[in-house]
Amino acid sequence: MARADLERLRFKLLRSQLIDAYENILFYHKAFKLRGLVPQNFSSIKEIRDYPVITKADIQKDDSIFLSKKFKPGKVKQSHSSGSTGRPLWVSFDPDTWIRKKYLSKLRSRTECGMKLGERVAIYDTDSAEALMRRSQMKLFSNPLIKAKYFSIFADPNDGITELLKWAPQNIDSLPSHLFQIALAMEQNAVEPSAFKRIFTSSEYLEPNMRRYIKDRYAADVFDIYGCTEIKEIAWECERHNGYHINEDEVLVEILNGNKPVDWDEVGDIVITDLRNKAMPLIRYRIGDRGLFRPGPCSCGRTFALMAPLAGRSSDFIITPNGHRLSPYLFTTAIEKINGLLQYQLVQEDVQSIIVKAIMAEQNGALELKNIKERIQAVVVEPMDIKVEACEKIDNEENGKFKVVKNRVKELVKTPQ
Repeated sequence: MARADLERLRFKLLRSQLIDAYENILFYHKAFKLRGLVPQNFSSIKEIRDYPVITKADIQKDDSIFLSKKFKPGKVKQSHSSGSTGRPLWVSFDPDTWIRKKYLSKLRSRTECGMKLGERVAIYDTDSAEALMRRSQMKLFSNPLIKAKYFSIFADPNDGITELLKWAPQNIDSLPSHLFQIALAMEQNAVEPSAFKRIFTSSEYLEPNMRRYIKDRYAADVFDIYGCTEIKEIAWECERHNGYHINEDEVLVEILNGNKPVDWDEVGDIVITDLRNKAMPLIRYRIGDRGLFRPGPCSCGRTFALMAPLAGRSSDFIITPNGHRLSPYLFTTAIEKINGLLQYQLVQEDVQSIIVKAIMAEQNGALELKNIKERIQAVVVEPMDIKVEACEKIDNEENGKFKVVKNRVKELVKTPQ
């Protein structure tokens, strides 16, 4: 779609969403009226900046006031966040939007990255083994377009290699940390991949070193997808890997510092407006992630704007003894190019110390561990006890996801605004 046509479509969808929310959703009706906002008079996408920004905490106070009166509870689809940052958040979707976001948006991004209809797809999920088997059987026999088979993300990587190779999928869809563990198991067992063509990663920050290792071990291109449970897929990488194409016919993305838009290539908080969901639209939802816009258009020729989500959520900061909050992005950029560093995690138990867990390639040892410590200290600046531990495995969270930063003191420290 030509950029001008896409802009007209985005404006039409956004204006319609604002009007519908004002007329049918109690929270937005009150919030817009309080600010003297009349969605029927909305005339430019830039006017969205006049509308209030909401957070997860706002919704959790009373999610019923975010539900449209047009939809009865039994007539909507529901999805909930993992609760890794606190209490889980339930979001309702109207049936049409559920199909768009759960299936069609995913199909578009995957096929744009080269996946062909009829190819086999291995999908790793968090359901029980029995539930995944049933889902696999349903997919294999009911969907002639996509031959999907489900695998458990919690299964021992060594045990699952044989089954994965027997299925011989051209495409694999899973968390980066899980794919990394399978890749390690393949290397340890001298298993050489054959059928893999594309690896799709999502739900975690994809570290550059991990990306390179996964790409080499699977002998396949790696495409990262950015999204969240509350909105579903937001943006995706194309074959040029110059940024993430925003699904601009599904969402409006803003990146803010406080309440002001950032300049190009400036890091800020990601704020999302859902352009499609009528049951429980999230309008100017501060998602908790950090990111930046990338210059465009992409050389691939697609007209969607580009962004780049960054490491960790905005809440996953390292806190220094003087109360400074340091973004995970500072640490990842400082150490990600160290030779042989395959995976890492920063753990903060108190404001005086940081533990860096590192998985290193066999040929890289004590010298590189010392290099990691020096670079972390350079970022922190303040005196802190920094320990770097070489390890063979870094555990994921209970929900199966991996965290680059595990900060166990952020709730205890009062930091300056």
